[in-house]
This record gives sequence, structure tokens and C-alpha cells, in this order.
Amino acid sequence: CDLHKGCTFSNYQVSNDGVVIPIDYDAAITNIVNIPELLCGDTMISPIVTLKNNGAAVLQTVTIAYEVLGGATGSLPWEGFLAPLQTANVQLPPIPVTAGEQTLVVSTTLPNGQADGGPLDDSDTLMFIANLPGTEVTLLLTPDAYGEDLSWTLHTESGALLYQGGPYPNGSTATIEPTFCLGE
Repeated sequence: CDLHKGCTFSNYQVSNDGVVIPIDYDAAITNIVNIPELLCGDTMISPIVTLKNNGAAVLQTVTIAYEVLGGATGSLPWEGFLAPLQTANVQLPPIPVTAGEQTLVVSTTLPNGQADGGPLDDSDTLMFIANLPGTEVTLLLTPDAYGEDLSWTLHTESGALLYQGGPYPNGSTATIEPTFCLGE
């Protein structure tokens, strides 16, 4: 951080002239979980996000907005009590998805009804693939004595890596049975 150009820390901002200014209202989304990298036949996701209070004031309300790019959007009003730097896991409502590569963006707005003083941490993004319809397929792979020479990958038509395996230990001939979800 260059004190002469301004920088932001959790709860404080340093102005161009070196004055430390507390940021009272700064809500952040720091993580999105509960969505596999590859959905198999599911048409809905139910993400859980981590909401963090990076402000100096207690966070009591915030709007959490979500969007699957090119698809469903919505928002969820959150109410609670988060002291500075505390986090809370928030379950979002079920969100419909379509087939293909997806990007979920979750963001916060209006912490305690105020403008967010640190907007750079307001959102988080998660990419995933939805196979609709999806079919589970199992690969039966029996390596020979040279397992270190064996590796494989499975990609979408557009080149996105779905699965990979290997190399395997030399001398092991135990059958390897990875399960995949393949879409149309």
C-alpha cells in the first residue's frame, strides 16, 4: 500500500494526504459454497455465502443480491448482528440454472441502509458447469505395471476440463472407477 496514493484496510481508509479515516459501512461476500463444480441433472442450486462485516460499525442489515449471468437474478434482505470483522454464513434461496457453463455472482449493497465505504470487496464469483440432462457414467480403468505412464483427461466440447486422473503408482493393477456426469 502506498500511503501517498490512498489505500484501504479492513475498517479504515488512508487518504492521499495520509489521514486515517474509519470506514463505518463495508459489507463483503468472501466465499460461496454448497455448489459442486459440476452439477449432474440438477436444475437448482442452493448456495451458502459468507457475509463479512469489514466496517467499523456493527452490521445489522444488508441486501445480498445474486445473479447467474445470463439467467436468474434475485436478492435477499439480511438482518442480524455482525461486529466488525465477524462473518456469518447465509443460505440463499434455491436459484434455477440452465445447461452449460455458469457464473454465479453474489454481492452486497446498502449495509445498514448506507453507501458501502469499501465497494471492492462487495462481491464474489463462482463458476460451475450444469449438465442438463446429466447422466452418471463410470470409467473402469485397470492399469498395468507402469501406472506412472498412465494419465487421462475429459473435456467439454469447448475445452473446459471436467475430469482428470493419473499418473498412478507403478505395479498397482487395482481397478480405478471414477464416476463422471456427462451432459448432452
